[in-house]
Amino acid sequence: MNRLATPTNRFAALVGSTVLAIALATPCSLAAARDLNDVWRQAASFSGIPVRVLHGIALVESGRRWSDGTVRPWPWTLNSPSTGSQFFPSREKAEQALRKLISQGVTNIDIGMMQVNCGYHCQRVEDPSNLLDPATNIRVASEILLEYRGRKGGNLAATVGAYHAGLHPDRAPRSRWYQDAVATRVRKMSPGGPA
Repeated sequence: MNRLATPTNRFAALVGSTVLAIALATPCSLAAARDLNDVWRQAASFSGIPVRVLHGIALVESGRRWSDGTVRPWPWTLNSPSTGSQFFPSREKAEQALRKLISQGVTNIDIGMMQVNCGYHCQRVEDPSNLLDPATNIRVASEILLEYRGRKGGNLAATVGAYHAGLHPDRAPRSRWYQDAVATRVRKMSPGGPA
């Protein structure tokens, strides 16, 4: 088998290094974008997952189409089986909705840009609402990805798939679907930034 034709190598071939444009694609000031730029880079360095792939994950998880036609990750996104995906206009509105879900006993809630699942990962933060902070959300996602990367032997595509589908073998089709979805987002990014 041609090593270059494996799914992992095709996925890895899509990866480049674009940073400031990714940070600027989120709703924040230029100074906050520069800070977020550093967060994306630190997350990539910590997890071993390239910035473009991290951004591809964020686009799949919380991407929404803006009036200019671009699709960008949205930090104030919640998703739960009881409500579906919700994109809030502010952190405060998202936090109110999050607290309401938690008060109702709901724990299966994906939170923020990287849609960190509260049922599995809220113990990583002092308060679940902290995951609505883009920097915290990206940092926690990088911790999760690092753990999956270790359990998947460093395989980038398998790590990305596990981020969404977990590690159970029965979830392999879901993992492959997610790998493809992220790879599609990464492929659509221009060399200088997100698509």
